[in-house]
Amino acid sequence: MMESIKNFVRSSGPASRVFLAIWLFLCALITVSFLEGSPKENIVSDIAALIGCYLLFSVMFLIPAGTLAQTRRAKAGKAETRYSEKSYWITLLLAAFLGTLGAHRFYTGKKATGILYLFTFGGGGIGWIVDVILAAAGMFPDREGHIIPFPGRGKQEFDLRPQPAETSEAPEASEAPQQAAEPPALFSEIEVPGAPEKRQEIPARPSAQDAFCEKPSVSAGLSETEAVNNEAPLYTARSYFRDPSAKFFSEMRLYADVVGQKAEFVPFTQYGPTYDSMDRRQRAWYFYWRAQVRKGEYPDTDLSYIFVHTYELLSGCGWTQAPDGYRQLRSLWMSYRERFPKLDQYLVGWIFDFARQYQLDFTMPERCDLPLPGQAAARDLLLDRHSDEKPLRLPFPLICSLCDYPVTDSRFYQDGHQQLMQEAVPRVVALADAVLLKEKGRGIFAVYGPKRPRKQRYYMFQSAICPEANERVFLSVKAYSENEKLRNYVNQLVRYSENVLRSLYGYRGRLRGIELEPELSRLIESFLKKEYTPKKTEKAPPKQVEIKLDFDSIASLRAQSDAVRDALEVAEDEMQYENTPEPEPAAQQGPAAETETRGAQLDETGLTEELRQFWEALTDLQRQALRAVLCSGDPQEKLTELAEEAMSMPELLIDEINDAATQFLDDILIDTFDGAPAVLEQYADDLKRAAEQLGGE
Repeated sequence: MMESIKNFVRSSGPASRVFLAIWLFLCALITVSFLEGSPKENIVSDIAALIGCYLLFSVMFLIPAGTLAQTRRAKAGKAETRYSEKSYWITLLLAAFLGTLGAHRFYTGKKATGILYLFTFGGGGIGWIVDVILAAAGMFPDREGHIIPFPGRGKQEFDLRPQPAETSEAPEASEAPQQAAEPPALFSEIEVPGAPEKRQEIPARPSAQDAFCEKPSVSAGLSETEAVNNEAPLYTARSYFRDPSAKFFSEMRLYADVVGQKAEFVPFTQYGPTYDSMDRRQRAWYFYWRAQVRKGEYPDTDLSYIFVHTYELLSGCGWTQAPDGYRQLRSLWMSYRERFPKLDQYLVGWIFDFARQYQLDFTMPERCDLPLPGQAAARDLLLDRHSDEKPLRLPFPLICSLCDYPVTDSRFYQDGHQQLMQEAVPRVVALADAVLLKEKGRGIFAVYGPKRPRKQRYYMFQSAICPEANERVFLSVKAYSENEKLRNYVNQLVRYSENVLRSLYGYRGRLRGIELEPELSRLIESFLKKEYTPKKTEKAPPKQVEIKLDFDSIASLRAQSDAVRDALEVAEDEMQYENTPEPEPAAQQGPAAETETRGAQLDETGLTEELRQFWEALTDLQRQALRAVLCSGDPQEKLTELAEEAMSMPELLIDEINDAATQFLDDILIDTFDGAPAVLEQYADDLKRAAEQLGGE
């Protein structure tokens, strides 16, 4: 706190310090007056008056001091100045005529201080006068600290990077605007309810080269600020006044054209790596490696070297056309992501921000296992691109981002059905969207999604080292990712689709708690059965074997068999009086009756056929262990007791139960990932009820 106050005072000008001094003097004076002359019987009212004075003095002097300091910081370096899009004339007129009510502060986004002005008559008139002077001088800052300049002035000084002269020469890649890939021309048909049409086009099964996950792209233009020209010099020419990364940027300008000679690889591991953190040998390897990368070759190296080169590309070093910089970033990422999975956590978001900064089309690579940008606003932009599609063609990664069920972690998905799910689930979402269009004239996003855009905070190039790193902007986009109604609907579609596919591929286990309209469920099941029922391979007819009988051998074997039978009959007659069996005790007739009783009890529990078969397959010890997990307050202690009695271990008991569950339910039953063993939610209620009804069995 003290350090923040020191930094604030240090960055303030003389005028701000005068206001701060007056505020401190008045606060000290009123405090001393309170301590000296406040009688005990009026202590409550005096404290209230003291707090009121503190508040009034703060509005009168601290707010003007903060506004002046904010203006000074914004104007500290001309190249660093940010200009607001707010109107100069509206700000000035509101400040002049309605400034005592805080109207100009409400307009510029400073709502909190606007409310204080409203109740203190513009900070006793002092804050109002300061604001009018700053607004008239074209120096009043908005909420983000961006100056509201004279008309026409901000446009001349806004661009951060130098603008080259207009020219018609451009590489072929930038001659025409990038276009989104066309959807497949082939469609399959399925009957959906509704008039007048009875058929709705659903995307056909994609080929191996045409998967849904290959085409998520979004026009990534800046909406809040002016577009930056696609051309830039080999390095960024701008001032880095008071920039903590200034040394890296200045060295980057020096090393931009260095072509390293062949050098020996030297390990390099550094948090926040820069040139300064490399020694001489590491720097020699880096420039050699960078020269190879610029030629399209990607030798083995360490992660920290990759990050330094990434920072260069994000800062405008190493490319002259923005599409070329975008291509280099993507190639660098895809060439090293297999060896360094950590790159996915950063490069996805940084490449998205790069495309957005230079108004390029952000296209996810042709792989479904790649993550989406981490911030919700970025995912919402990607989702919004598909909002006008009829039917909706959401890629699999975007569907997963809307689904609370971890579909990629499910046993069915992990058992070799990744491609099946990645292909089938987007088509089911398209089918559901088509049904809604028929029934209500609106698709999934319109029926279940948010109704209007929302201003969302977004941070550019989080944790990177580049000029725009961690810069906060505001995006106006519908908050699809946080809409519970939309997430619940997509969750139901995905879970039901997996259940149908499980049944088609012979998996007994099912996901519970799915609520979809019967007609939609019927259509989805019919569609998936039609498109994804596994083809049965025809078995070759068995070869006919010619059999030859040896009748002489058969006659000989028959004679020997008759002789043995006669001998056994004589022996049995002699022993029948010596070994007359006693009547079977009633206690020994119990197992059959017990089995019959147990079957009747299981019928009363209402278990599904799979769960009933699973329960009957368990041993008594395993049932006791399962009952301990379901019903015991401390299952670990109970499992330990049971294991010690059986001379086993709790972990082995759990593994045996999970092995049986895998056989009958196609899923594990007891989860131990969080420490304490627990039965999976979809089975817990049914098994607990059965365990309680069966009692000590």
